[in-house]
Amino acid sequence: MKPLRIASLALVPVVLATAIAVVSAPVGASSHREAPLISKDPSVDNTDVYAFVSPDAPNTVTLIAAWIPFEEPGGGPNFYHYDDNARYNIKIDRDGDAKPDITYEWRFKTEIKNTATFLYNNGPITAPDSPTFNYTQYYTVTSILGDNDTPGAQKTVLFGNELMAPDNVGPRSTPSYDALAAKFINTGSGPAAGYKEFTGQREDPFYVDVNSIFDLGGLRPFNSLHLLPLVNTVGLDSTAGYNVHITAIQVPISTLAPDCPANDPGVGGSAKCVIGVWSSADRPTITTRGLGSETGTGAFVQVSRLGMPLTNEVVLPLGLKDAFNGLKPEGDTPLFKGEFDGLFGAPVGQLAVSSVLEPELQKLLPVLYPTAFKQTGADKNLPDFPRTDLLTIFLTGIPGVNAQEKSGNPFADASKIASDQLRLNVAIDPTAAICQGKRLGALEGDFAGFPNGRRLEDDVTDVALRAVAGGYGSVLPPALAPLGVVLPNLSPGNLLSDGVDKNDRSCLGSFPYVGTPHSGYDRKHGAVNIFTLPIISQTATQRGR
Repeated sequence: MKPLRIASLALVPVVLATAIAVVSAPVGASSHREAPLISKDPSVDNTDVYAFVSPDAPNTVTLIAAWIPFEEPGGGPNFYHYDDNARYNIKIDRDGDAKPDITYEWRFKTEIKNTATFLYNNGPITAPDSPTFNYTQYYTVTSILGDNDTPGAQKTVLFGNELMAPDNVGPRSTPSYDALAAKFINTGSGPAAGYKEFTGQREDPFYVDVNSIFDLGGLRPFNSLHLLPLVNTVGLDSTAGYNVHITAIQVPISTLAPDCPANDPGVGGSAKCVIGVWSSADRPTITTRGLGSETGTGAFVQVSRLGMPLTNEVVLPLGLKDAFNGLKPEGDTPLFKGEFDGLFGAPVGQLAVSSVLEPELQKLLPVLYPTAFKQTGADKNLPDFPRTDLLTIFLTGIPGVNAQEKSGNPFADASKIASDQLRLNVAIDPTAAICQGKRLGALEGDFAGFPNGRRLEDDVTDVALRAVAGGYGSVLPPALAPLGVVLPNLSPGNLLSDGVDKNDRSCLGSFPYVGTPHSGYDRKHGAVNIFTLPIISQTATQRGR
């Protein structure tokens, strides 16, 4: 199979995203606290979605959704967990109609062994059946052919009544954490044959310098070129030291893309080898709070959603963020065509133009970095408007690479559908071992990476920055030219970076791949105080002195 030839485009909107969120809302990272309402409901806030052909099991695809942003490792006594009242989903679109053909649904149930103690655990947790593991959550993973609420949809329980791994509390409570967590990896059988699954806490694999980016679009390596200059420095990983919870499932390719031809070449191959992926969370429409209780009733409503990284974080305006989290992908085409203007007001009108074809973030580059970027004049070094490349990569996929059968530009062909999904061509073979791929993915010629799906190592921030500035590099433009896609390689856009080029923790060598969560015992913020331990004599201790 030939490696994919796409990438940087999808980066584009993403690009918009990280580039310079000067006009955006208070946010955190790829999709951490990306909208006002979800920022108040972190247990159902999906932070990132990853989808890639598994390097150590290339007949499968690994799907990972991360939840609960900025988990403080030392978050006791009530450590982080999922909400029993919510549904957590990873959805698959096989043909580009923006509707799920498969839904993987997680539901949770909390069980506390001893309610007479405040402790999460009352001794070391060394195995799943440790009686000292007090605050436990059990869960079920169900495969649904269609959407969660599709009438008559076939539902198959893949993993039932599984125990979720404990949080990494510390060396006394969760000794030998890697070995302990490995006991919670589930290998499927029967209807789940060929599957693997893991649910629980992991370190946050996303890396980005949010601190500087949201300080008027600052990029530390380019600080001296900013309108308000500072000294050039390396970036700071804003998510370093924080954890998330993940729902991860490894699925046979034959299940996700059953009509993908054997030995498909990938690039120039069949659209039946391309899947669209997104995650979502649902809550009951009615929440009733009583004395020490909370129950949910009524139909479920979607409250969180994520496909491409950074979409809701930075691309969408404040007036639309909450609504977008409740909007299903099938509503994206009317949204981007401006059909919802009456609901959300003028700022949302012509969203396709303001957010994609004529992105405001690109317009801000010459404002924030006036000596480095020019949109007009003899020394112009930014792409022309409209940015049709963004529409293709961001909402439809590239023809011959990761476009789907029914996806396309609805402005040019009313029968085509545009939607925000993370698209993966499953016929593109892995190019490296887990987390060893080139961080810029397709920009460096590694077409198994972003935006063909998303691997854990992919630097979506830098890729996005370079794409929005028209700095696609020397590899991608000639690779896409035969497909009729024309991309520029402009400088200094092809050098842009937030100064963070890797995650703070290494990946695991096998499923679920995401690194060990930070321990609550030794996680610290800021400088360590100098403290002299008091000298306590053994004799004095024995005498009670």
